[in-house]
Order: sequence, then C-alpha cells, then structure tokens
Amino acid sequence: MSIIGAGMGLQFESLAKIVNEGFARAAITTSEGLQDDDRVRAAARNIYDVIPFPLNMAIKMSIGIDGLERFALSFRDQLVAANMTDLAKIRPEDYVRFLRNGMSAVPGLNKFVTMPATAENETSAVPINAAPAAARAPRSWYIARDGQQFGPWSDADFLEQLHSGRLVASDKVWLDGL
Repeated sequence: MSIIGAGMGLQFESLAKIVNEGFARAAITTSEGLQDDDRVRAAARNIYDVIPFPLNMAIKMSIGIDGLERFALSFRDQLVAANMTDLAKIRPEDYVRFLRNGMSAVPGLNKFVTMPATAENETSAVPINAAPAAARAPRSWYIARDGQQFGPWSDADFLEQLHSGRLVASDKVWLDGL
C-alpha cells in the first residue's frame, strides 16, 4: 500500500506502520524507552524522515517538527496511561484510538491524514483535531529557484503550490522573518 494517497494525504492505515518504524528506529520497544522524552522526540524525527517528500515538507511547514514531537509524546502518554509498554502487543482498536488522540493533540495534523470512510469513524467519540487552532498572524511563504524569487503565498496558497506539484525538492523555501 502506498502511504501517499489521494490529495497528498497519508493513509490512516499507514500511519501505524510509520509510527512503529519511527519508534523502532529510536530503539523504543520497552517501558524504559517510552519514559525517555528525548528518545520519544527522536522517534518523532524518525516519523518525519519516513514520510516521503513532498508530504513531509508540507507537514513540517504546517505543524513543524515540534508538532510531530507533541504527537509522539501524546501517543506515548496514552500507552503509558493504559499500561501498554510493548508496541507489538497493542490491540488494533487501541492503536487506532491512540493514533486519533495523538492527532487531536496537534491542530492541523489531521488535514494530512486520510481517514477511512466507515460508520465507526463518523460516530467515533474521539474527536479529530478537537483543540481549536490558535489565532496567529498570516504568514508569507517564498521560494527561490534558479536565481529567481517567487511568492509571497499564504499558508493555503503555498500548500496548494506544494500539493499541485509545482514545487520541487531543490526549491529553497522561507517565511517572512526568516
């Protein structure tokens, strides 16, 4: 299964595989590893590395690595609270709940994850992106390519450029103030 789906989204089913790989790369397989915040943050960076370009870039620009770290820490906190310290032994329904709750801890992450269309998802008691997005000043995005500058674009316009394939890996990207 490809992890890039329609609309440049990450398939929810693949999110579990990516999270497992990120935690495994950070050598988190026991409760001792789960207790180490630095290792959990490393797992988040590993999760970012597993997500292919350009989706990883869109996630980084939208929620940042710190957003993925909040996701990984929230996921870990749920595991610890449920006394589930062995990732290999988590029941699929618990894994789904932990992933959804982890996503809800990071406003904006859910727009990159394509949820399966099932009645269970529509009636789920776990809200996706339940936290209200914090008000922030509009940002202006720019790119440089072949010695030329392009932009400014709003967040939405920049993501449209990214999702439409008009940006390439060699583009240099920055925001106002950087």
